[in-house]
Amino acid sequence: MSIIQVSQNNCISNISYAENNHLSLLEILSEHGFQLNSPCGGNGYCNKCIVTVNGKQTKSCTYIPNGDICVTLPSSPDSDNTFSIADISSKNNTDSDPIIHTADSTTYSVAIDLGSTSVSIAVVSTKIIDECTIKNPSSIYGSDIISRAQSCVNGKKEIVAKLLVTSLENEITRLMKKNKLDISNLNSIYIAANTAMQLMLLSLDCSEILTYPFEINEYTHSFIYKNHPVYIIPSFSAFVGGDIVSGLYYLSPVQYKNYLFIDIGTNAEIVLSTHNKLYCTSAAAGPAFEGANISCGTAYVSGAINNASIIPTPNSDYKITYKTIDNKLPCGICGTGILDIYSQMIKHGIIDKFKTLSEKYIDNGFKIAHSVNGNIIITQNDIRQIQLALSAIHTAIEILLSKAELSANEIEKIYISGSFGSALTPETLASINIFPFKILNSDLISFSGNTSLLGAIKAATHKQSPEQFKNIINSCTEITLANEPDFNDLFLKNM
Repeated sequence: MSIIQVSQNNCISNISYAENNHLSLLEILSEHGFQLNSPCGGNGYCNKCIVTVNGKQTKSCTYIPNGDICVTLPSSPDSDNTFSIADISSKNNTDSDPIIHTADSTTYSVAIDLGSTSVSIAVVSTKIIDECTIKNPSSIYGSDIISRAQSCVNGKKEIVAKLLVTSLENEITRLMKKNKLDISNLNSIYIAANTAMQLMLLSLDCSEILTYPFEINEYTHSFIYKNHPVYIIPSFSAFVGGDIVSGLYYLSPVQYKNYLFIDIGTNAEIVLSTHNKLYCTSAAAGPAFEGANISCGTAYVSGAINNASIIPTPNSDYKITYKTIDNKLPCGICGTGILDIYSQMIKHGIIDKFKTLSEKYIDNGFKIAHSVNGNIIITQNDIRQIQLALSAIHTAIEILLSKAELSANEIEKIYISGSFGSALTPETLASINIFPFKILNSDLISFSGNTSLLGAIKAATHKQSPEQFKNIINSCTEITLANEPDFNDLFLKNM
């Protein structure tokens, strides 16, 4: 065994590794809880996983250590490597009972949202006892699901599964110990995840989600792991996963006949509900909303800019003020911040009607802030990535409305799921062309929090049976956008 001495934020740790495993430095660091940004999936071209090895800057994804080394990691605004959790109890919570913290039962369950970027875990009895959010360790194999699935197909399947299982076990154990709970009283675990993450967690073949017709073979969603019953909320299809089914379960029953449910993330899953029928689709929005395709982008982590104000000054320049998650030093811009800033850049003419940066900023970009690792700047390519993502969602909603033979003015509610509800406003969403209709009433939009986790919590506290989820799945009709003859024309028009 050899030793890697890791230094970050003036803290030093020693980790041991077996040289004959031939793992990259990035993989070894990830196994031991040190999470680096690796949007390219360890292919060596994004340059976001650079560390210092024995005094020399090196790409950690391509460096195979051999012997004892000293590694210095980039400065981090938050040294505990954990994500901040968005408030899972939304002000628009559809449950009548408030979510409170209490330990009024001798048996406990765990609810998990295994997201592409982050993993949220809650320990519950009849109510929530405690929760946390960590970075999804599989993200070292790519910011997008397709890159990770390809890594699994290329021989990393068992490694990815081990990373996920170990991370979940560690965090569950930590939460139970923190709250002085007996792990033997843990009686069930409910997991909500998209289809790809389910396959990776279970170390199953991911090739099916990479090739047409994208049909997934049946697999077991209910099993026993270390004496604990585990239930994975089933998916509808390859691209409309258990996280969406969980969200729909959380929202049901609602008082609206016609509503949109939108989960904005690496892919934007969209469901249109009308008269007990569900039309669903997945828009290939790309990872712009998770910060991966944005030059200064980052995930929803401590230090991420999630809200900003652009204020014109008398000298024809702009004053920028911003807020970061946990009020840490800025490390980049997350999805909510990207859309907030994009909206204001349009408002102040920094971007013209063709979505092009003004002449003053076209070459060097528009500076938002300064971080410990350099300036945080919005570039013209960033604007194009945002345009592509917004157009994909806009077009998908337009097609769903057409399929359901529903007009825009018949939509009674729009539920926005995920961390986007923590910083965006209905006014911002109305100004960025994400909807194929004008938002005349801000009450139309409801930010419903992490509905994937909330659905898993609801299932855990109600000891829900699989039939409830099957009923939702049986109500769904999936629309494959690639098969729609007018998709490309609409997509270009909505740019």
